[in-house]
Amino acid sequence: MRKYFYIIGLIGVNWVSASALDKMFADTDIALSAVNSRGSVRSVSLFKDSVLALNIDGGFYLAEVDSVSKDLKNVRHTSIFSSLGIEGRFTYDEESGTLYFSKGGMLYEAKVDGGVVGSPKPLEIKDVTFSERETREGGMFSHASTRYKKKLQGGLQNPVLAENGKRLFFAADFTQGNGGLDIWTITRQKNGKWTAPRSAGQRINSKHDEDLPFVFNDKIVYSSYDKKRDFDLWVSKQRSTEKPQHLPEKFNSQQKERNMVVLKDALFFLRDNKLYRLENKIEKKVELSETPVVSSDDVVTLADRQIVYFKYNSDESDSTFAKKVGLIKRYIEENPNCRFKIVGHTDERGNVKENKALSIRRASKIYDELVKLKVPQSLLEKDGLGASQPAVKNAKSDEEHQKNRRVEIIKMEGVR
Repeated sequence: MRKYFYIIGLIGVNWVSASALDKMFADTDIALSAVNSRGSVRSVSLFKDSVLALNIDGGFYLAEVDSVSKDLKNVRHTSIFSSLGIEGRFTYDEESGTLYFSKGGMLYEAKVDGGVVGSPKPLEIKDVTFSERETREGGMFSHASTRYKKKLQGGLQNPVLAENGKRLFFAADFTQGNGGLDIWTITRQKNGKWTAPRSAGQRINSKHDEDLPFVFNDKIVYSSYDKKRDFDLWVSKQRSTEKPQHLPEKFNSQQKERNMVVLKDALFFLRDNKLYRLENKIEKKVELSETPVVSSDDVVTLADRQIVYFKYNSDESDSTFAKKVGLIKRYIEENPNCRFKIVGHTDERGNVKENKALSIRRASKIYDELVKLKVPQSLLEKDGLGASQPAVKNAKSDEEHQKNRRVEIIKMEGVR
């Protein structure tokens, strides 16, 4: 059975410079997106300027990129694409309002007007003939066969536009290819018709599978499979004799990496149906000198408070976690009647219910570790306050949000 994987897209509407892209790949870290809490992410597509469309457990969601966190915001369900039966990732030409997608081995186009998608029709490509069966389901062709001059072993899939909609790239298993899925391209002529498919070249196409290319300036970024590397992300220059480059290891693990999208200073890709994003470097900072103010009658002094900071929308803590938990344990050994209250907090973004749950998970992480270290549970209390007691109210900068994502370990008066 053929193994398929999907790929990476550098989005034409919001391209960054080639040097910025190289820096993005080399100098940044990655983190899980908050959107994974909604389910399994199957694909990521660009729909209109800076709006991403995600297929999550078979349903489509739209979202924008948060300029501060570099994650997605305003995630909402949409029914725009529900009747199309889209397979894989789609591509959208905003100037003409045309959606291109694949289903059943065929490429389709459909007009989008005012949030309403018109009836799809097979894309007309020179030397490629789609033979439609008359059976229809929900306005769509339920089956299709494809003929090509030199025979097509499999269907066409995962189209993506480049060069302001003048070229369309896709993957197909033509018998005249290099083997398996290869990357092909067609060009829109002045009369609006598409040329015959041309291979992306032998440097890119191997005897293995290449899929879902996306062109960025003079580069093509894509995924490729072989027995040694599994599903990995690669980048290659067009019209060059240079060998394709394997993306840095942080993007390529032992899992399946695919479906990357790049927008200005943000980046997303899938790893085993989980969405990853660029990590905001501010998330890695720990402001140890800053002690948030929390009003509580139980607090002795500010010096009797330890703070552990957390990454955005995560219960993953900073590097001081182990040190501070160890300090609490040693203090309790010397002061066996001292009690501590562990209080989790979030920044002010997100909804109340999710922030409350996240703050409890953060507090539980500290609590559970202290219990593992044999600290009596009778000496510990835990609570999660969500975003109700921010250290910095109405935070706007990354640094201010970071100070709100915290757990406070508070020394309390009184004995057991």
